[in-house]
Amino acid sequence: MDVCVLGRIGYDLYAMEHGRPLGEVEHFSRHLGGSSANIAVGLARLGHAVGIISSVGADALADYLLAFLRAEKVDARFVRLVPGYNTSL
Repeated sequence: MDVCVLGRIGYDLYAMEHGRPLGEVEHFSRHLGGSSANIAVGLARLGHAVGIISSVGADALADYLLAFLRAEKVDARFVRLVPGYNTSL
């Protein structure tokens, strides 16, 4: 491992209906969030062997985020799943 990043992993939602009040938006795109997680992905895309240390909830949002990190070749073995905790949105 070349780099190990420590910090937040979050789940970002972006409204796809620009100009509408948030309460009326029906379509969102989902993305990896958290500066640390995005830095880890960027470094992996540059060819570095990268790991991340973080905690997320034991929930469906975390499942998506961990699958995304692994697909981007980020070593997520040090990400702790915390039952009863909600992944940051």
